[in-house]
Amino acid sequence: MVGEGTLARGDSQTCPGGSVCNWDCPEGGCALTCAGGATCNIDCQGGECPLLCAGGAVCNIDCPSGTCQITCAEGAICNVD
Repeated sequence: MVGEGTLARGDSQTCPGGSVCNWDCPEGGCALTCAGGATCNIDCQGGECPLLCAGGAVCNIDCPSGTCQITCAEGAICNVD
C-alpha cells in the first residue's frame, strides 16, 4: 500500500506496517504515525509536526523549521533534515 497526499494543519494520519507513505504538510501541525515495517517520507515545511516512528519503521523527515516533535522508537530508523 502507498499512502500519499497533502495534509492540512490539524490532520492526523497513520501509515500501516508494510506500506510506503509520502506526506506533505506545508502549514505544519500534522500528527503522523509510522507503524513498524512502514517507510514514511514526510515533508513538514510548517513545523510543529508530532511524529511517532515505531520500532522497525523507516522515517525520512524534512523539517526545515526545526520545530518538529519526533519520537523515534528503539529499532526505528529516523533520518531528519
